[in-house]
Amino acid sequence: MKKRRKKRARPVPASAPAAPAKPAATRHPLLLFALAPVLAVLAFRSVSAFEFVGDARFLIVDNRFAHSLEHLSATLSHDYFWSSSGNIIPYWRPVTKLSWLFEWQLFRDWAGGYAWVNVAWHAFGSAGVAALALSLGRSRALAVASAVVYALHPIAIEPVSLIMARSDVVATSATIWAIASWHLWRRRVLAGEPARALLVLHGAATALALGSKEAALGLPLSLVVWAALEGDFARPARQRLRLLVPALVLGLLYFVTRKWLLERQAPGLSATAIAFDPLRIAASLGFYLRETFPLAQSSGLREVPVAEARSAAFLGKTLLTLGAFVALATVAWRRREMSLLALLAWVVAALLPVVLPKHIAVVTEAAKYPLADRWLYNALCPAILAWAALLERAGSSLEQRYAFPRARAARAGSALLGVWALVLLWRSSPDRAGLGSDLAMLDNEDRVFYQAIPPEYRTPRDDCRHDEGLLAKASLLKQPERVLELAPAALARCSAPEFDLYYLEALVALGRYDLAEPVARRLAAKPPHDRRSHGRVAALAGATLLERGHALEARPLIESAVRLGALACPSFIGLAEAARKQGRLAGAATYAETAYECGQRRDASLLVAAATWLAAAGERERARAVLERTRGLALSPDQAEQAGAVGREVGVE
Repeated sequence: MKKRRKKRARPVPASAPAAPAKPAATRHPLLLFALAPVLAVLAFRSVSAFEFVGDARFLIVDNRFAHSLEHLSATLSHDYFWSSSGNIIPYWRPVTKLSWLFEWQLFRDWAGGYAWVNVAWHAFGSAGVAALALSLGRSRALAVASAVVYALHPIAIEPVSLIMARSDVVATSATIWAIASWHLWRRRVLAGEPARALLVLHGAATALALGSKEAALGLPLSLVVWAALEGDFARPARQRLRLLVPALVLGLLYFVTRKWLLERQAPGLSATAIAFDPLRIAASLGFYLRETFPLAQSSGLREVPVAEARSAAFLGKTLLTLGAFVALATVAWRRREMSLLALLAWVVAALLPVVLPKHIAVVTEAAKYPLADRWLYNALCPAILAWAALLERAGSSLEQRYAFPRARAARAGSALLGVWALVLLWRSSPDRAGLGSDLAMLDNEDRVFYQAIPPEYRTPRDDCRHDEGLLAKASLLKQPERVLELAPAALARCSAPEFDLYYLEALVALGRYDLAEPVARRLAAKPPHDRRSHGRVAALAGATLLERGHALEARPLIESAVRLGALACPSFIGLAEAARKQGRLAGAATYAETAYECGQRRDASLLVAAATWLAAAGERERARAVLERTRGLALSPDQAEQAGAVGREVGVE
């Protein structure tokens, strides 16, 4: 009897792609993609009543270039801060500026509309988290849980609530979809299946991310690392390039265009200086990683004084956190869990742009390391998905080692997640209230930038910022007497133009123009470093000099205030009327003349009113000079009759 020969399995060619894990099947796809977005909308339901705060006011409301589509081309070809404020910054974010340009046509000065756009992008991003989790082979329940955690995580509160953080929200959501679509597209390409729609989605999402924030340049880098970890570099060159070319080409195009436009606007504007500070990198990464815990109740991120970062307690926490991160990456490498390793690399790539640059365009000081929720938000998705991978492994270990049913563990986890979500939804409005108005923001900033810092690590700049917050709060509450009470001591401790500005504003509000004049002249000669306040300085200094009778000196300041968006021409008519009612007829006439000049000399009735008030004030010479300016102008019959009556009164034929 012949022995049957055993059939040997044919060896798999080295170039054959490993079969990727297939996404978990689901019977309720709508639930999967809708639950997290719905919860996101519920969590941010209070944004309808929010106001423009921080940079949003000068970028949108006070920016006349953002109100008309005729400035479309200029908006796209200038830096992010380009506006009627005259400020510049080394950022080029055309998607954000273009979005606000169109949103103004819809919402005008309703801040809630812009905030809801933020919420919509965040909700869209949460659906992308679920899609990416499924494509990575996570279970349906874990994909939903990951998306819910992303939608409600406390780190998302600041960037989603603040209109001025639009770049972070769009860049983050677009990056999530760019990577999710790339992962699915890559799988189809390797399987030889058509995937044109996924390629289009990947390209569009990548372009949106890059056009929203410079940090999105880390997206192509993340994909290169991901492809390398998955072994794509061992594939044929054509296939390898096909997978990475879209993101790399778009990234290069953005980089070159940004450099060309910013350098054309101001030489050296596009440059970014890198500072390799090991302590800053370690302290920042350690703090950021600790704040990614999935079921956190609130965010504890804040600036870290250098002295605190060097302390034994802080260094201990930092080293422990980074050690755990490195250990996790090492275990993932040894077990060939390349998707987990790629997620960890994504976290680092998302954070490097905020820990390496020497200068970040935020208000801080050399003795501190700046950190912010909106910067960690860019790394929140990969961090949550990495936590999800760890949770899935823990469930498998419980089942294999202790025979603990995975279904029971899943039910317990779902119950815990449900309680956490209900608590955050219940607290959602109070948690976001500190970001809804300038007044609330002042209290929130004092808590984060002053109260949260241990007293032994506070710097003189912290004390000055606290004093400035008290002045700003009194100013917003329309309490000029309180400002005058606080200002002398604050100016003695912290001599700075910003403090002079609050002092001048209070003096003008109280009509103390004699005391305001030297402050106004000092500010006009040396305004605050931040150019966003220059319009306000020009308006207050110009009004002070007008009231003191220095019209020629005041005029360029007034024109500057109008150009920078701090004043509108009709406001001078209101000031003239208010002065008239107070019996300050000469001052009312000055405001009327200013309104005439500001309005490009179109409304001759303002000159007639100014002459009338000057005549009543007994300033006959000035009245005659104003009447002379009306000669040859088109006056209505009533205006001509009034001008004639005033002329006869002051001796003008």
